[in-house]
Amino acid sequence: MERKYTITYHVGPDQTLNESTQNFEAASLEESKSTHMLSRSIAKRIIVVISMSIVIGLAFGFLTMFIFLNREIEDPLAFESDATANQPKPDEQMEEMPLPKLTAYVIQLGLFETEESASEGVSDWQTKGYHPLKWETDEGFRLFLSAYSSKEEAKNAQEALIDFDSSTYVRNWESSSGLKQLSSQDEEWITSFLDQWPFQHSLSDLPDSNLFQPTHQFEDEKLQRFYDQVLSILSEYDDEGIIRLNIMHAYHQFLLDDSL
Repeated sequence: MERKYTITYHVGPDQTLNESTQNFEAASLEESKSTHMLSRSIAKRIIVVISMSIVIGLAFGFLTMFIFLNREIEDPLAFESDATANQPKPDEQMEEMPLPKLTAYVIQLGLFETEESASEGVSDWQTKGYHPLKWETDEGFRLFLSAYSSKEEAKNAQEALIDFDSSTYVRNWESSSGLKQLSSQDEEWITSFLDQWPFQHSLSDLPDSNLFQPTHQFEDEKLQRFYDQVLSILSEYDDEGIIRLNIMHAYHQFLLDDSL
């Protein structure tokens, strides 16, 4: 509906129109019409721009959906491959493996309430040319000298110590047990290790065996550290009883200590 404007005329005393007033009112009318037309023009342009943006957005969305659906129809396995690409293969999946206790006959040198007193005991035996090991237990810190596959072997080794300390004695000892999440490759190695324990006939050949090769790499970081510890033990000691004891203790820590 067209907007109507009211025009007011000022009439002088002589009943005639004031010419200046008439001209001013006419000019105001023209200016109002121009402003109104400009506002309507701007509003139309804004509406057109918004409408075009909506149309373009919808068109782009339909095009993308069409391409996506068309790709799925042509190659339905492509999406399945993408979804499973990062999943481990069946043979690479970690499996929970129960790891048993390691047992051996050890020569015990003493039992100490504190780690400090146990360390003093270690120093005393080191001055005699021995290399004892501290083993933390619920009762305190036990001091072991070596470990053997049979009680008879342990007794024979103990006889050489009686001249130093008659309080030494032989006892059966065992490590901890537990569960570990291991890959098939790591599980294969630890199984071979457990099958050969206590290395009764092969301990002297361990450094050259396929079981302990410096280039061997494990997926489990803790198992890798245990393996590296064993390599260090084999290179540091020559006595089989000491080697067996230290390997047994490293295995014990591998199962219990999260810092390994």
